[in-house]
Amino acid sequence: MKSNFKSLVAIAILASSLTAPAALIVSDYYLKLNASDRGLSTATTVEDTVFPAVRTFSNTDGPSFSSATFTLNSELISVDTTQSWTNRFSSTYMRMTSTLDQPYAYRISGDYTLEDIDGAVTRLELSLSDLGDPNVTHYVFQSIQQSIGTPDAHFSVGGTDGNDQSILSGSQSGVLPSGEYYYEVELTTSNDRGVAISHFPITASGGVFLNFTPIPEPATATFAILGILACACRRREPQ
Repeated sequence: MKSNFKSLVAIAILASSLTAPAALIVSDYYLKLNASDRGLSTATTVEDTVFPAVRTFSNTDGPSFSSATFTLNSELISVDTTQSWTNRFSSTYMRMTSTLDQPYAYRISGDYTLEDIDGAVTRLELSLSDLGDPNVTHYVFQSIQQSIGTPDAHFSVGGTDGNDQSILSGSQSGVLPSGEYYYEVELTTSNDRGVAISHFPITASGGVFLNFTPIPEPATATFAILGILACACRRREPQ
């Protein structure tokens, strides 16, 4: 029994030394906040690949503003935004390219809400694409909703509530094989379609969340089981 126990322990230790932790590698990241009052829009852009990160950005043009908190780590990519405008528009935009070194379970969730009795243009757009074939756009998941003239419009990721545009394709949750992926999110409210606005400011807020969970590869799972068996053998060994 002691010999078997020692062998199992040796295998488990060797496995832990050879198995690298799961990694999500960000190779490109871009965040843009737009706000426009009466003149040309102003924008705040950030381009870096700090990882992990929780960062807050904001942009203003007179009384109009857009602010967002961006979270990036090995289990979550999220953007949470608050917007307000008095004449033209406010928007939050994020895109990034990332590489997964092993399969990951994923789930995309979130919502976007307008606070306006007249129904300014409201748009939620996001997509997650597999870059395995650079010549073909393969959407793992895509959700686009846009409404015009809908008071207090509310969109949930995966819904089809836009009265002007609603596109939904792919899977909101599932498993991503190892590879390279492109992720894009846009949350915008504006007055570019002739809606008669009777009061200001127009405000909107929301967030989109992409959650990741690494899936152990078969070899890693096998070594983990061996480790458990080793512990069981040790508990059962006569004193």
